[in-house]
Amino acid sequence: MASARLAYIAHRLRTTFWLVPGLMTAAAAAAAVGGVALDRTRFAEGLAARIPAAEINIEGARLILSTIAGATITVASLVFSLTFVALTLISQQLGPRLVLIVMRDRVTQVVLGTFVATFVYSLLVLRVIGTDDSPDFVPHLSVTFAIMAAFASFALVIYFVHHLAGAIQADMVIYEMGRELDDAIAAIFGSDRAATGAVPEDVEPPGLKRLIRSEAAGYVQALEVDEAVAVAHRSDCLIRLLVRPGHFVGRGEVIAAVSGLTREGADVDAAVRSLVVLGPQRTPAQDLEFRIDGLAEIAMRALSPGINDPNTAIASIDRLGNALRRALEGEPPDPTVRDADGRPRVLLHPHSFRDLLDASFRGIRQAGQGKPAILIRLAEALIRLADRAVRDEDRDAIRRHIEVIERAAARLTEEPDDREDVERRLQALRTAIAAGPSQPPGKS
Repeated sequence: MASARLAYIAHRLRTTFWLVPGLMTAAAAAAAVGGVALDRTRFAEGLAARIPAAEINIEGARLILSTIAGATITVASLVFSLTFVALTLISQQLGPRLVLIVMRDRVTQVVLGTFVATFVYSLLVLRVIGTDDSPDFVPHLSVTFAIMAAFASFALVIYFVHHLAGAIQADMVIYEMGRELDDAIAAIFGSDRAATGAVPEDVEPPGLKRLIRSEAAGYVQALEVDEAVAVAHRSDCLIRLLVRPGHFVGRGEVIAAVSGLTREGADVDAAVRSLVVLGPQRTPAQDLEFRIDGLAEIAMRALSPGINDPNTAIASIDRLGNALRRALEGEPPDPTVRDADGRPRVLLHPHSFRDLLDASFRGIRQAGQGKPAILIRLAEALIRLADRAVRDEDRDAIRRHIEVIERAAARLTEEPDDREDVERRLQALRTAIAAGPSQPPGKS
């Protein structure tokens, strides 16, 4: 299992907006210095003589570079403005969590980086033209490259506008989030650590037992599972982590229970606390429900009276249902992590299909009260899940949602036909859950 901190750092780097533009600007500065040095060689003089367009006098070179620098920084400001408009639209219509999608968008970062890099490159080349040391020196190849970079930059603007117009559409945002959720569920429910005999809740090794409390407040952003196994192995104990990524922890709350200790020691407390990475906000690095909540929030906002866009909500339900189907086709992860000797060392707060199902559909169902189209789509999504549900606990979770949707359908009194439409889907759902899966999970 990869280090939780490395995964968290990688997530932060992906969502760091300035990283790619900063690297491109540094590369442009280096290219300007190297290009000017190349222009001082006889090879560059001979090459420039063979390229008619590269023959530029001092005044022409200054005018070209100053024009490019002014134009690129102006258009870079326009690109920044368009990006912030996109951030505002996504935040208002789809939810503030989805700002990360624009922040980590490589096209936006590359376009901004290209303009800033071209601006910096032009300024650095401009400063060496007509200096006291070389009053007649003109870096012909460097100026030619600046012209080519300017053409490429403005071509990127056209592509950027096209890309941004598509990227902020609700369907594209839902598709991207659904794809990431599919991958995250496949990684957890399709891992090598499938449940194979977890340690029962009431079985604890003998020895001292300690409750570890948090010394800070915040959201659990990551858990250092590998390090937890190492700590438990060194202390010859069992660590039960009572929180998982996405949970909020208050100062002084219990985050872990350690059993089997042969001695007291504050070093164990500090080591266990360091396993839980806290932060001011939830992140998708290890928090599976963060991605589910993002899709559910899109649906709930779409169902609000101010927006009233049921088609967007239906698209979110479809994506959530597809992701939950992936969970049913896999195996629940084993909450027990063992050391190299095969001894249980860490008990994780497990993910269950019931938790994921509740996180996916509970809020949407509540926001869609009185909307037959939403209840029908929820029932249809559950029918597809019932076709894959093998485990009794998973089928019980689906039955519970059937009961809740039935009660919501019973309150549709204004139009009997709508109530009958929902009831037909529910009847098909009851039949599907009673018949059992059409084929075992993992087969298609």
